[in-house]
Amino acid sequence: MTIEAAFGLGLDHLEAGRLDAALQVFAAILSAAPGHPQAGYLLGITLLQVGRAADALPHLNAAARSDPGNWRIGLALAGALDGLGRFSDAARTLRGIVAMTPDTAQAMAALSTLLERLGAVPRHAAALVRRALALRLDPADADAFFNLARALLAGGHAEPAMQLLRRGLAVQPSMPELTNALAAAELDTLRLSSERTARRALALAPDRPDYRFNLAGCLALKGLTDGAARAFRQVLGLSPAHSAALNNLGLVLKDQSLVECSVVSHRRALALEPLNTDLHRNLLAALLYLPNVDEDARFADHLSFGRAVQAKSRAIVAPAPEGGRPITIGYLSSDLRDHPVGRALEPVLAAHDRTRFRIALYLHGHRLDTATQRFLGHADLARDVGALDDAEVAALMRADGVDVLVVTAARYDRNRPGVAAHRAAPVQISLHDTATSGIAEMDYLVADRMLVPRGSRERFVERVIRLPSFVVHGPLPELPAARAPGRPPTFGSLNAPAKMSEPTLALWARLLQRVPGARLLLKSKDLFASRTLSERVLDIFVAHGIDKDRIEFRAAVETLEGHLANYADIDVALDPMPFNGSTTTFEALWMGVPVVTLPVERMAGRWTSSMLQAAGLDELVAADAGRYIDIAARLVENPSALDRYRGELRTRLKSSPLMNGRARARQLERIYDALVRRLRR
Repeated sequence: MTIEAAFGLGLDHLEAGRLDAALQVFAAILSAAPGHPQAGYLLGITLLQVGRAADALPHLNAAARSDPGNWRIGLALAGALDGLGRFSDAARTLRGIVAMTPDTAQAMAALSTLLERLGAVPRHAAALVRRALALRLDPADADAFFNLARALLAGGHAEPAMQLLRRGLAVQPSMPELTNALAAAELDTLRLSSERTARRALALAPDRPDYRFNLAGCLALKGLTDGAARAFRQVLGLSPAHSAALNNLGLVLKDQSLVECSVVSHRRALALEPLNTDLHRNLLAALLYLPNVDEDARFADHLSFGRAVQAKSRAIVAPAPEGGRPITIGYLSSDLRDHPVGRALEPVLAAHDRTRFRIALYLHGHRLDTATQRFLGHADLARDVGALDDAEVAALMRADGVDVLVVTAARYDRNRPGVAAHRAAPVQISLHDTATSGIAEMDYLVADRMLVPRGSRERFVERVIRLPSFVVHGPLPELPAARAPGRPPTFGSLNAPAKMSEPTLALWARLLQRVPGARLLLKSKDLFASRTLSERVLDIFVAHGIDKDRIEFRAAVETLEGHLANYADIDVALDPMPFNGSTTTFEALWMGVPVVTLPVERMAGRWTSSMLQAAGLDELVAADAGRYIDIAARLVENPSALDRYRGELRTRLKSSPLMNGRARARQLERIYDALVRRLRR
C-alpha cells in the first residue's frame, strides 16, 4: 500500500470514529516516512481524542515545526498543552495563531475560553471574543449574548457589549443577567440612563448584591453620594466580604469629606484582597487627605504597596540605552485627554525637541476625547495599552526601545505604576504623583525645591530630582476676570471636599470670625448637594460660632467656562490643608483671584506654595495659621489690592514659569539626557 493510500485509509478510520485503527495507520505512515507533517498532525489529533495528550504533544510539535503557518496544527498543539495543564504555553500558542491569522475564529474562541477558565478574563480577551463570535451567535441564544458581552465588558469594550446585550434583551427582555450587564456597560460609558437600567435589573432580582452594587455605582456617577453610600452599605449587608463595594464606599465617603471612614473602608477591602494593587492605590490616595497621619506609618503603607506590586511582577534587567540614536521617552498615562494631568502634560509634550528625543505615548484608550488627538500629534509613537496587563505593557516598551519611562500620577485614575515594577525601561521616573510610589524599581521622582525641600521628613523610595519650579499649565478660556458687583466680601474654595479637613474648616471659621461681614462660598462639581457633606461642614462652622447663613454651597456640574465663572463671586481663594489645590489654584489665579496658602510638611500640602513662588506671589504664602488669617483678612479689606490682582494675575501667569512649557521641556530633557548618559558609560 502506498503512503497516499494509507493516508486515505487513516482518514476514513478517523472520520468513522475508529480511533484505534486510525492510530495504527498513522503510526505506520510515520514509521515509513518519518517527519510526514500531515500524518504527524493527524496522529496527534487522534491521540488527543483518546485522552493521550502527553503522547500527542511531540507529534504536534514536530508538525508545527514542519508547517508553522498551519493554524489547525497550532490549535491542536494548544489543545495538547491545555490538556497537560500547561495553560500559559497553550495561551501563548493561541496568541501566535491569532497574530498570524487574525480571522481564525476557532483560535480566538479557544483563547478566550482558556483565559476565562484561568480565573479572570484579561482585558485583551474581549477583542478576541468579539472578533471570533459576534457574527456567529444564534439570534435566539440569549445566554451566548450575555457571555460574550461579559467578556467584552471585562476587556473595557463597553460599546460593542451594549449592542450585544440589547440584541439579547430583544430575545429575553426579562433576563436579569442581561439587564444588569447592560447597566454595567452604561455605567462604564458614563450614561446617566444607567440608573434606570440598574433599577430594572434589581427589580428582577432584588437579592443580588452585584445588581445593587451596579445601582450604587450609577448613583455615585450622578453625584448622588448619599444614595450611593446607602446602596453600597446595602450591598455589604447582603455580602459583607464584597471588596469592590468596600472600595467604592471608601471613594464615596471621601467625596463626603469623611476621610477617616474612607480609609477604614479601603483597609477592609484591602484585607480581603491584599494583592489587589488598585485597592491599594485608592488607600494611598485617601491617606493623603488625613491631617494627622504619622509620616513613618504612611511611608510604611507605600512600601507595602510596593511589595504587593512586586509580588505580581518580575523585573527584567533592561538593556542599557544604545548610543547613536535619539533617546526614546515613553509617557505612560490614562490622562492624555481633557483632564488636569493632561492639561499639565500637554505644554511639555508640545515643546519636546523631536530631533533629539523620540516621544512615545502609552495611553489607556478609555474615555478618550478630542484633546487626545492633540496629544497624538505631539508623539512619534502612540499605543493604546488599555487591553494589556502590566507585564505585556512592559514587554511592549522594551520592544519599542524605551530608554526613559515616565509614569504619571501613578496613584490616581487608571494609571499603571505596576508597569515600572517589571523594569520596562532602564530609567524610570515618577511625574505628577503627590508622594512616593513605594515601588523599588521606580528610580526617580521629579519635584521642585518647594514641593520637596531638602531636609524634609517625608520619605521616598525614589531619588528626588528638584527643578527650579515644577508645575506647568496650558492656557484656559479667556473669560473676563471682573468681580461681580453688589456682593459682600467673599472667600471661596472650589477644591474637592475631601481636602476640607476639620483643621482646615476650623481655620476658615476663625477667618470668618476675624471678618464678620464676610461670606464663604464652597463648590466642587455637584458634591455639596449631599446632606451628609453640607451638614458636616455647617456643624463645624456653627460649633465655632459662625452663622450657617454665611456659608454658601453651590452644586452643579458645569462646563469649564461655567466652572471658572464662579470666581466672579469670590474675592480671595482659600487653599485647604493638608492636601492643597493644584488645578484649582491655577484656575483661581487665571481668573484674577489671589490664593492664600499655608504649606505643610508633606509634598501634597505644598503645591500651591510652589505655584505662588513660581509666579512671584510669595506674599500669599503664610508661615503659620495666624499669618494665613492675616493675609486673607487684609486682602478682602483692601478692594484696591483685589482690583490690582484682578487686573494683573493672568498676565503674570503668562510670563511666569507656570506657563512656559518650552522651558520645562528643556529642563526635563536635560534630566533625561543626563540619566541615559550615566547608564551608557
